[in-house]
Amino acid sequence: MVRSEQLANWSPKGDQVVFESTRGGNVRDLYVKDTSGSAAEKLLYKSDQSKGATDWSANGRFVLFNSADPKTNRDMWALPLSRGGIPFVTLKTPFEERWAQLSPESRWLVYMSNESGRREVYVRAFAEANVAGRHTGGQWQVSNVGGIFPRWAPNGREVYYIGPKGEMMAAAITVAGDDLEVGTPSVLFQTQIVGGGVDNGQGLQFDVARDGRFLINSVVQGPSTPITLVHSWQPARRNRVLA
Repeated sequence: MVRSEQLANWSPKGDQVVFESTRGGNVRDLYVKDTSGSAAEKLLYKSDQSKGATDWSANGRFVLFNSADPKTNRDMWALPLSRGGIPFVTLKTPFEERWAQLSPESRWLVYMSNESGRREVYVRAFAEANVAGRHTGGQWQVSNVGGIFPRWAPNGREVYYIGPKGEMMAAAITVAGDDLEVGTPSVLFQTQIVGGGVDNGQGLQFDVARDGRFLINSVVQGPSTPITLVHSWQPARRNRVLA
């Protein structure tokens, strides 16, 4: 059996990574490994559905993942990392919910859903009360003409996503108690991101650093720079000049 593995997310301290692997069977389970390489990876969560991690919360307490349910498509889950933590559903509908990420203070979830008939970006409340099956708060649509791969700004005051033409979009987020106000999305800049504005299963193609800079996997325009391989190379001898 060919084993499939994919790196998903770094821990907030950068000392661990969570990734998905089929090493335990035919479905993708979640594993965690120290970045120092000093210890073997450990199984984090196993179930009979394939899973993909989408975020490791800034407070280090939760790993978010989606799970492929044959009845309800892809659903959003959260795994508490405290000892004995039991995963709980954050959103489960007949539609596809993907790419969930927690806001910096771990209060709000941004995600992508096709409930409108096309992929759009939404925000909803996240609360540990969901462990008991209670979904609190409302839902706010961020994008309005399609959007994929949502990410929070480091300060939690904006949501970034990719528009249908590959544009990097931004929408201001204002919190007022238990309510949100979403600003009108605007174009930050045009990208050459892999996949353009379409999610063809290529995975998340950009991220936002803590200092606000974007890291984007872009398509190279024009002929790429060739790689030159020189073998049996020896540096030229230099004559030693004696004074």
